Amino acid sequence: MRLNYNIVLIFIIFIFTISIGCSQQIYFNFLAPSQANPRLSQEEAMHYYVRPVIKPLGTARLLLVLPGTKGKPRNFMRFCDLAGKEGYYVIALNYENGYNIRKLCQQSASDDCFWDIRQEIVTGIDAYPDIAVSEDSSVAGRLRDALLYLAGQDAEGNWQQFITNREVRWSSVTVAGHSQGAGHAAVLGKLYALQRVILIAGPNHFYVDADKPAPWLSKASATPVHRWYAWLHAYDSSIPVEEQIQQLDALRVPSKIAEFPAASVIPQGTHRVMANMDSGSPYTHLSLVIDAYTPVDDQQQPIYAPVWRYFLQY
Repeated sequence: MRLNYNIVLIFIIFIFTISIGCSQQIYFNFLAPSQANPRLSQEEAMHYYVRPVIKPLGTARLLLVLPGTKGKPRNFMRFCDLAGKEGYYVIALNYENGYNIRKLCQQSASDDCFWDIRQEIVTGIDAYPDIAVSEDSSVAGRLRDALLYLAGQDAEGNWQQFITNREVRWSSVTVAGHSQGAGHAAVLGKLYALQRVILIAGPNHFYVDADKPAPWLSKASATPVHRWYAWLHAYDSSIPVEEQIQQLDALRVPSKIAEFPAASVIPQGTHRVMANMDSGSPYTHLSLVIDAYTPVDDQQQPIYAPVWRYFLQY
């Protein structure tokens, strides 16, 4: 069964690569979490990583991509590959994203529920009784182990530049998270001084009965607010956009907004971009960044690519 799965995956990658139709060569690959850390299960979905197509100007940057609930890194290949063309090293990370955090916290009496769960998933500290995420299995632990593995196995890639004293050098990291991943990206932005935080269709930290965002969103941020960005959909099919906007306000993400594709060029200084197409589609929540759902033009290129480039510009 494993052999057949790998054959199918290789075939999909081959077809996807041909369909890109781009003269620039992308160096990409998959990495099993258990290769980087043998204490993790061999049955897990693989990380996806990309080396930059062009030599980055100035300090190299690493883009960490965090999928949403039950999402897999292989579903974000277009976004990751575009980032590689923009000069980023990229790791789309498989992590413990099977929890329905919104449901857990709607039923909790604690205002710290969202923060505690996210902290445990991101760092591995024992912060919430109803989940169990070890340091090895945390976002930070998995990223560290992936970088250490790549530094040793892919010497040409120069991955070691993102490690200091065997820990992630967060000052070189941009985090882009989709849906549940957006919440984890926000936690990382609160804890570490990142290069940039990109929230896609999230976060989802809202108490419906109280009609208010979770209190932790207003915590002080190690990443300055001018480095926070948000990519929203006016007709989000999963998280009401009005809730997302209230959460962005609580995070103090600068409020300058542009609509796309109404604004074909995103004005500099914009920190929130809102898609305003495909009203009524059940897939708008997924379409902002997931390969199978993002809209494409006549040449099969992502229509949202200009927005992605704007968020990723150095």
